[in-house]
Amino acid sequence: MSGSKKKIIRSLWILMICAMVSFSAAFAFVRSYTSTGAPTSWFTQCIPIWLYNQESLTITQVAVEDDLQRALAEWEGVSCTDLSFAYQGVTTLDLIGFDPSEGALNQNTVSFVQERSNWLTDPLAVALTTVTSCQNETEVCAEGATIDADIEINEAYYVFTASEAEPQERRMDLLSILTHEFGHLIGLDHPPLPEATMYMSSVEGEIKKRDLAPDDEQGVCELFPLGDRRQCLLDSYNIQTGLPVVEEQVVSSDEGGCAHAQPRGIAILFYLLLSSSFIRALRNKYVQSERDYLS
Repeated sequence: MSGSKKKIIRSLWILMICAMVSFSAAFAFVRSYTSTGAPTSWFTQCIPIWLYNQESLTITQVAVEDDLQRALAEWEGVSCTDLSFAYQGVTTLDLIGFDPSEGALNQNTVSFVQERSNWLTDPLAVALTTVTSCQNETEVCAEGATIDADIEINEAYYVFTASEAEPQERRMDLLSILTHEFGHLIGLDHPPLPEATMYMSSVEGEIKKRDLAPDDEQGVCELFPLGDRRQCLLDSYNIQTGLPVVEEQVVSSDEGGCAHAQPRGIAILFYLLLSSSFIRALRNKYVQSERDYLS
């Protein structure tokens, strides 16, 4: 084979490799995993959502509910998914995380944290999603099965505006933040793509996270594909049904995520918290809470 033909073949191979890399980079959604390495996945294809009965400091209740439902519709409106949200209205249940006690009421809630003493994670975090999944495989609950999720909006350190108003440089866009956090709720983590809704950081006045990128759409379709055979269950998960507790199973809570991004010239500074874990004793030792937040 002549030298010129070898060069042509080599060039073609390089082009093919570059195309493959570009394609994989274009769809680089990241799934959430438990600390034991199991991918998280909801036990139902229908996820009920409640809004905690505490009004925002700067946004009317009507506008909050409107943005919440628009964020839900953005995810379930993707053509290749069978994901379905069911907005249940306002609740008075003040619970973050999963209560495994018998007969306990658990709801997937969105709430505003307004006192700095009640915001127990990094102040730079704009919002926080706590997802509870089963840590070990049992007849009661599959490993990685998500059974509860709650979203907290950080009004203790940030001011928010609704989508009905003009974007403001010194206010966070509630619709963008909710759309991002619902991505965590369904099982997505932060990808390395700045254009994605699930990208790890945000700035005041940013609204691009309102609309899903192709990466985000592929993620939700992977988690809730068309023809999903999971049942549509709107009741809270009954962790009491099935086998007795296995002593080796523990409840752990992993905190990790990123902080608020602030423009500095042409660069954006973001702060990434390293993951940490600790063990909490609950009566039934087999669920795990993962916490993700937007910076």
